[in-house]
Amino acid sequence: MDDFDRLATRLEARLVRIEDSLNMLVRIEERQANSDDAIKRSFERLDKLELRVQAVEVAHSKTDSQSLFNSKVAWTVLGAFLTIATTVIAFQLR
Repeated sequence: MDDFDRLATRLEARLVRIEDSLNMLVRIEERQANSDDAIKRSFERLDKLELRVQAVEVAHSKTDSQSLFNSKVAWTVLGAFLTIATTVIAFQLR
């Protein structure tokens, strides 16, 4: 009977260790699932940001071309004004 009690005690101790190990594995699996969800949410946010950046790039290119056009118009008007002013001054000095 003494050997049987020792064997039962050892088996019980091993079962407790196995149970503890399984509990740890369950906690690790829960953390892994939470991490996977967080990564999925992060990638969804990243996709949304990518769309926003794309929209800003398109708007910027339109604004940039409009600014370039406005700049050319301004320089043309300034050049025409200076030409007319120079011509008027030249005729008045004669």
